[in-house]
Amino acid sequence: MFLFDTNFTRGGENPRQPNKSRNHFTPGWSDCSRQDQCSGERNHPEQVNFLDFYIQEPGAKDRYGWKSYSTPYFWGGDGQKLDTTLFADGPASVVAFCHSKDNRLPVIQSRVRFTIDNGKPKVKILSPKDSSAVGGNVPIQVEAGDPKGLGKEPGIVAVYVYVDGSLLQKLMKTPYQILLSTCLLAPGLHSIRVVAEDTESLTSADTVMVIVERGASSLGIKIP
Repeated sequence: MFLFDTNFTRGGENPRQPNKSRNHFTPGWSDCSRQDQCSGERNHPEQVNFLDFYIQEPGAKDRYGWKSYSTPYFWGGDGQKLDTTLFADGPASVVAFCHSKDNRLPVIQSRVRFTIDNGKPKVKILSPKDSSAVGGNVPIQVEAGDPKGLGKEPGIVAVYVYVDGSLLQKLMKTPYQILLSTCLLAPGLHSIRVVAEDTESLTSADTVMVIVERGASSLGIKIP
């Protein structure tokens, strides 16, 4: 019988030695943070052509593919770690497809589900609303907070406000709000993006698109 399994372990730990500190990851739901490893195991390595790994980040489809052609089978290569701080917190998974050298045999897959919990800050643009038409002095209002993750202390360091990719203002204290002068922008579609940074240098972002009306004008940028 041809058997196959996928492991997800915190970097450097033995997947066959579970403990009670939530550092061991087996099929089912688990918590993880920082850097972890994805690997696959098989009972007949001589029959394996390659393993095809994919990562499903929170709220997205399978992506970040990697093909491993020799043992040990690791996503990204032997010893490579997955930096979970690059993803949003929430439910995620890793799936591996095992391709046999015998093309007559079906592709076998195994998926491990886990929860990324780095305690990233939460940030949301309250105003203006996405796809809204704006003109004059437009208030940009941001809500930001920092829930406590695994072994972390909460705290927002700053909120960065970007317009069309350029930094408009760095806000260091609440309330996180600023006035945008639309006379500085050409009529049409523009992006407003905010990034919240916490005490662990972890970041989260939110983006809205606004339409600047033709003829819009105001006096400038002001911080209330």
